[in-house]
Amino acid sequence: MGQMKALAKVAPGAGGMQIIRREVPECGAGEVVVRVNAASICGSDLHMYLGEIECPTGIVMGHELAGCIAVTANDVDGWRPGDRVTSELHVGACGQCEYCTNGMVMMCPAKTPPGWSSDGAFAEYIKLPASLLHRIPDAVTDQMAALTEPIAGILGVVNVLGVRPADFVLVVGDGPIGLAAANVVRALGAAKVALAGRGQRSSVRLAVARQMRLDMVLDHDRDNVVDAVREATGGLGADMVIEAAGNEGALQTATHAIRPAGRLCAIGLTGPPAIPVEWNEMMKRRIQVAFAWSADSASFAHALSLLASRSISFPDGMIRTYPLEEWHDAFEALKGLQAVKAQFVMD
Repeated sequence: MGQMKALAKVAPGAGGMQIIRREVPECGAGEVVVRVNAASICGSDLHMYLGEIECPTGIVMGHELAGCIAVTANDVDGWRPGDRVTSELHVGACGQCEYCTNGMVMMCPAKTPPGWSSDGAFAEYIKLPASLLHRIPDAVTDQMAALTEPIAGILGVVNVLGVRPADFVLVVGDGPIGLAAANVVRALGAAKVALAGRGQRSSVRLAVARQMRLDMVLDHDRDNVVDAVREATGGLGADMVIEAAGNEGALQTATHAIRPAGRLCAIGLTGPPAIPVEWNEMMKRRIQVAFAWSADSASFAHALSLLASRSISFPDGMIRTYPLEEWHDAFEALKGLQAVKAQFVMD
């Protein structure tokens, strides 16, 4: 099929990325080649751009994608060229270990997720196992379908702890994951949903949160978030807190805003490898904690059904699109908090 454009990490440290030319991948047994239509920049991609997370040199980045099948291997059934798809990230999973056989394929030690340790979606084409594909419903645009993976990741951890009809849920963090998490828990039936961000860091993000018509939108730079949540909950605190910022201040807010025996979903990926945790405080208050890391097949299907039913939607302007050649502008907009979510749209 000739050559394609791709955005690769070509050198370690901050930056170290460039557009390269690479041969379009060919199908092996059980595989398809997908023409990428849209690919979102994840927070982990931004950490790679900033040099805070390293990936192998030469890897094509990106893992949040929507596209259509270009070619299938001869042994692939149920898929054909033209089908619109998104994909799970469990490339290379062995299918035989304890994790794979017990519904925890995302923890398989043989897994080589695209954009991290195998070539990813910041390219015109990507090769994927057919077993990881999910069909994009007609009602879901490519732009929204490229958000399936993060929404599935949120569903995977939230469903571990469960959203209850009377829950007051606080989301700490106004980035794309925080905004998506607020959407998810509202779609799952939480009674009230609040979100806390930082207006001085990014008025753009809090403006999007206010457009979502949540029950409360709080600004750390102006509001005492813990006091406001306790006042709204009769002094108890939130039933569930979703930590979606990945920094010390956000985790401290989450720890003190949650009620005793409350539920904490840890979604935010930190830049540094370790941040302080108030361990004794969390223990004394018997806080239940669950962590997000990738997502299973059921969560992908659930995410697509919520998108198709419009149970999850985002305000216009939340997603800013770029051609792949303008990758530097896209990453700089995210770094400078001038954009909430950035996507590459292929020609």
